[in-house]
Amino acid sequence: MPGTVLGDVPSLTDVFASGIGQYFSFEFEYDMAMMMFQPVGGMDQIPQALTRAIGHQNVMLGAQATGVTDNGDDVTVAYTAPDRKARTITADFVIAAMPPWYLAALTGNIGADAITALKAIRPSYASKIGLEYKSRWWETDLQQYGGITETDLDLTHIWMPSYGYLGERGVVIGYYNTGSNATKYGQMTPAGREQRALQLGAQIYGPKYISEFVTSFSQSWQYIPHLEAAWHSGVNPDSPVMKPLVQPAGRIYYAGDWLSYADAWQHGAIASARQVVTNINTRVLSS
Repeated sequence: MPGTVLGDVPSLTDVFASGIGQYFSFEFEYDMAMMMFQPVGGMDQIPQALTRAIGHQNVMLGAQATGVTDNGDDVTVAYTAPDRKARTITADFVIAAMPPWYLAALTGNIGADAITALKAIRPSYASKIGLEYKSRWWETDLQQYGGITETDLDLTHIWMPSYGYLGERGVVIGYYNTGSNATKYGQMTPAGREQRALQLGAQIYGPKYISEFVTSFSQSWQYIPHLEAAWHSGVNPDSPVMKPLVQPAGRIYYAGDWLSYADAWQHGAIASARQVVTNINTRVLSS
């Protein structure tokens, strides 16, 4: 949902009186305020908790949707099951939350206007590498606790860990790049990515960037099957071209971070899903 303007821009006196500048944060925009919490065990604990709430027996993994057809009174989804056999399932409604470029390619009767809207959303690319070190030399030697190093190299960013200070080991994000740089690194072998990240990082941080290194893990989201992007670029949900997705006429509904004002964040996906479920609930109760 779009935001609303709270009022006029405050005076400079009011801005200073608010205490701004008394803390450090990461505020490129409103959705990147300073970090407060992280799920114990990693971000995937959130979808795992949702799966437990829904019931594992109600979730099918390893199936690939191939088509969706609005029959008027219900909806049929065609899919390839984990055993590679073609099957169908029918329900009252479908909430389609796949990446938009996959939805646009499904067989069935999504509708020309909806497909036009889906194709207006384009994939955006990003790549990362995690470099594990046997000591936290950036803290003991350089007194750097967390923070981001902005570079003019194709690494783009180097991120230091914001937890486990002065522990035995640590993991540095050796590069976090987007666009053509992300594609460039994604096309390298994992060993090639590692080597380049270490060599370029050592130009900034010195020999311990290499000598204290243990191992790495790298990922380029555009090369992950059934995803093929890190996030999206396109038009805002309030654009007229998005109306077939935001206010669908039939029984096929759409949800995802790409259909919210918080693209690339789990928050956006959850907010979008909550809105869709609310719309379906209102529809059913009023019919």
